[in-house]
Amino acid sequence: MSHLESNELIRAEEFIEKGQLEGALQLLKVFKTKKDLSLNEQISYYVLKSSIADYHHKISNYLKYVENAYQLSQDLNDNVLLFDVYIKKAQAYIWDYKFEQALDLMRKCENFFTSLNQEAKMKRTKREADIADLKKLLYYMKEENFDEALRYAEYALVLRKNLDHKADIFKSLRSISSIHSSRGDLNQALNYAKQCLTLAKEIDDIIGIQISYVLLGITYVDKGELAQGIDFQKQALSIAEEINDDYGIAACLNNLGIAYREMGDFEQAQKSLEQSLKIFQKVGSPGFSSLDNLLDLTFDKGDLKLAQKYLENLKQIKNQYKTKKIKDLYRVNKARFLKTSSRALNRGKAEEMLKELVEEEDIDYYITITALLNLCELLLGELRNTGNLEIIEELNTYTKKLLLISEKTHSYLVLAETNLLLSKLALLTFDLKYARKLLTDAQKIAEVYGLKRLAMKISYEHDQLLKQLTIWENFKASKASIKERLDLSRLNEQIENMVHNRVVDVPEISNEEPVAILIIDEGGNPIFSQSFLKEWSFEDHLFGGFLSAINSFSHEMFSEGLDRANFGKYTILMIADPPFLICYLFKGQSYLAQQRIRFFCEKIKKDKNIWITFNKFRQTNRLVQLKDIPTINPLITDIFINHSTDIFINHSTN
Repeated sequence: MSHLESNELIRAEEFIEKGQLEGALQLLKVFKTKKDLSLNEQISYYVLKSSIADYHHKISNYLKYVENAYQLSQDLNDNVLLFDVYIKKAQAYIWDYKFEQALDLMRKCENFFTSLNQEAKMKRTKREADIADLKKLLYYMKEENFDEALRYAEYALVLRKNLDHKADIFKSLRSISSIHSSRGDLNQALNYAKQCLTLAKEIDDIIGIQISYVLLGITYVDKGELAQGIDFQKQALSIAEEINDDYGIAACLNNLGIAYREMGDFEQAQKSLEQSLKIFQKVGSPGFSSLDNLLDLTFDKGDLKLAQKYLENLKQIKNQYKTKKIKDLYRVNKARFLKTSSRALNRGKAEEMLKELVEEEDIDYYITITALLNLCELLLGELRNTGNLEIIEELNTYTKKLLLISEKTHSYLVLAETNLLLSKLALLTFDLKYARKLLTDAQKIAEVYGLKRLAMKISYEHDQLLKQLTIWENFKASKASIKERLDLSRLNEQIENMVHNRVVDVPEISNEEPVAILIIDEGGNPIFSQSFLKEWSFEDHLFGGFLSAINSFSHEMFSEGLDRANFGKYTILMIADPPFLICYLFKGQSYLAQQRIRFFCEKIKKDKNIWITFNKFRQTNRLVQLKDIPTINPLITDIFINHSTDIFINHSTN
């Protein structure tokens, strides 16, 4: 390439493109010993060094190399080299929250890009990917628009795969995994983290392997699988210590601190987070992430003296860096500190500060969510103390705002938990159908995005509500007190779990007792039935009652957005798969029953013989017998009776 005059620089760039980063570093080490280097060569050296630091996420090194290149480039006339310097300097500005300066350099880069030689296709494609990657970062950090960030990250990945530049591909995979993690799409986050690990091992990049372990650890912790998450973080920490990567060590300790806190091991969490903060500050980073996590921990422990100490540290960082995000982070933690006070005056100040934060437009979504949750907790305490029903409307307003923000940012964990929160709020006003609909919505979100533990909890909550419907109807008739409603809804428990970001406490899940499967067509005519109890048969009056219940429940359930109902001492699950409605009657918990009936539906739909037979019998309005489809009976036995495989569980939640 034109701006790379030295053979070592040319070969080093080729090594980087192939992902052979250690080889590139060795070549650059040799090159640095040369004398009488040209301006272009000096700048190119720092650009290549910054690229390697970026791939390895060594931020302090990256900033140092980029600044050296930027200072040397002031009188440079080589547009290709200026592009490379400016794109990297723009990234440094974004990391420092200096978005206007970054945008100014990005505009210059785009002007340089249009002037590049049209015949130098690889040169243009690489830099087009660099622009897309930078836009991804800008949307991610400035706009918090994860959709656009993901779109540009995926576009950059396509371009880089076309070039087969391994290190750049790794960088894109890492970004996409992080974006999906921020969105709460943990299945996709895990998928891309695994791709990172595969590629890092392929190119034998030990730091890439370490970064991949970090991504996997974060994702498993977010999924609630803490032991696995901690194991990956420990593997990442071991590599960081082996290669003396202080920044990597600090990041791993921070992640471990979060996991230990969620596990309830506050002592180990504090030890890890304090070590993390110390190392971050040693390498010149403010470490405000570790500090924020330490504040979370002190609020969990109720150690207000220590909280005040960390809050003062955060104040010093705020005064030093003067970025809006750190200022807002200080404000929300100051409000959280005041909220813990026993004095009404301080709690009033906290409420005022939190309301100011949630009404501001240009604010980090994480800080807004934190402010909203803490505000709701304050209002809930006021509701319990005063019994003032007007507070319920205020709680609904702020909770729905939380719902909108989580929808906009695709924060699926918060979205699912907020639906659960709104469900419990609906119970306070006896809107039972809406409460059940919200539970159905919450479980769907949790299952689609890999939040298995949360999905199990929500299903259990839905089962409990079905059992309590009579109690709630009696409460409504007797106009039960707010305290009675709050106690039965366990609303306080839900808001506390969200405020303190506690790991989802999964109830003990047990297998259901199958009673019957019924498949009917859109006109309500039975097509297939299978009883699991000797006393049940299609001609039996109990089965007739089941069929009547299906006809009466189905319209109401689907119009209300529900997926289950009570039938005496049994539960009915219904799945619409046109032109059929598949119904499952059972006794016991719904979670595994739901996975089973979904898996059954998918299996019969994929089996052409079964599906064609069902449709033929539907057209002639006849009931399918087991002898008509010999393969269906062993399928039913395996899934519903023998439980011979757990594939349906893995299929639906991982």
